[in-house]
Amino acid sequence: MFTTVLDIPYNAVPLAIKQVNESCNSNRVKTYVDKFKLQFPKMAVVIQKYIKADLSGVWIGKDENSGILEWVVGNGEKLVSGKVKPNTEIISKSKKSSITINDKSLDNILLNYQKTIGNICDFEFCITNNELYMLQYRPVTKLIDFTKNTNNKNLIKGIPASKGFAQGEISFLRDTDEIEKFKPNTILLTYYTDPDWVEIMTKAKAIVTAEGGFLCHTAIIARELDIPCVTGIGYENLDILANAKEITVDGFSGTIKINK
Repeated sequence: MFTTVLDIPYNAVPLAIKQVNESCNSNRVKTYVDKFKLQFPKMAVVIQKYIKADLSGVWIGKDENSGILEWVVGNGEKLVSGKVKPNTEIISKSKKSSITINDKSLDNILLNYQKTIGNICDFEFCITNNELYMLQYRPVTKLIDFTKNTNNKNLIKGIPASKGFAQGEISFLRDTDEIEKFKPNTILLTYYTDPDWVEIMTKAKAIVTAEGGFLCHTAIIARELDIPCVTGIGYENLDILANAKEITVDGFSGTIKINK
């Protein structure tokens, strides 16, 4: 919900601190706090050296032995914001990550961290020069339930980001400048969402995006809201759905059907 400012020169740090502090009072934070009946937060600003990452990723644990790993080349902002469709690996006792650091599997390292903390974890990390940097930890806000999508050729397929079914009219928005066009209790259809979309997301029946993965902002908020969400359907499929009147979103299988 809060602003992060990346890769800035030393003399820009005071302004960045101000931006981060002010984000605590943004409309999206107020909407989130009201929706989930939370205590209003106070801000503490963390300043870190910027690391130019070879790849960056997010881990969300499912239990003590499994979880989902998503990563992109470069820094992780485009991953968590949902601006790209990331590489996704579903980790289990029999399925290991393709990423290794000093001959150790990345998932083994993260699972060991999880056991040390004693919690099912949401980690953000980056890797540069074969060295792992842990950037963020928080407890998982919503336990995941990942289901692979169906093979039905007549359905539009994406990533099953939040479970549930929803049927109804769509509201297709290109960006937040079109917020006023959104009709409450319709299915939000857009390219991707960032935290500025939270006010709309709380009023949506379901969410479908062209970009993003299972661990992007859109997916995490949708799971917290308990509404169906399918991400990463691609721009061609988005154009097809934008011309539909009604659709059915299956967040269990990551598929969308155009209703006749």
